[in-house]
Amino acid sequence: MSNSRIDISGKGPIQFEGATLPESAKHFDAASFCSSLADDIYDWLLDLRYPWGRERRAASSLVLRACDEIEARIYSEREVLFAHLRDVYPQNDPAEICQEWLTAIQLMRERAETRSTCTWTVQPADGEVAYWVTQTIGLIRAMEKGSREPTALLPGFVEYIQSAPEEEQLRFIIGVTDSLSGVRD
Repeated sequence: MSNSRIDISGKGPIQFEGATLPESAKHFDAASFCSSLADDIYDWLLDLRYPWGRERRAASSLVLRACDEIEARIYSEREVLFAHLRDVYPQNDPAEICQEWLTAIQLMRERAETRSTCTWTVQPADGEVAYWVTQTIGLIRAMEKGSREPTALLPGFVEYIQSAPEEEQLRFIIGVTDSLSGVRD
């Protein structure tokens, strides 16, 4: 499993090969059995949850294997899973969460069966990019305070990135989060 990741889930729904997945698809990692999944499936679940502002991709064979494993575990570990979900999401009905998960699995499976690679993303909602630019700059500044290295933000850069087109701001945010996470994208 990945040791550390800095990712943004985003407010919008996951668009998986043209299908809008239920909101609960962002939270498969809340399943009680998640930590015991194979590393490649677990990493795929994290990529499924965190595709904000970028296109993620995976081999359809991995998607299908992950869907099969997660679906089987939802059924075989139902009682433990429901108890866990009641603790994690006390305001939600575990049966409804699992039904949304099964709906998402079915949608992903339908798409994965007809192609060799699957792609998905979450489009940034209004205001999200500006918010995350501010958060990312704040993170860099906080890291600078504890570092003996030269400044990471060149003079005038903050003003530049704050006034840059949203597409460039998005590349900046993703570049910083990837560099801090060791992501290979």
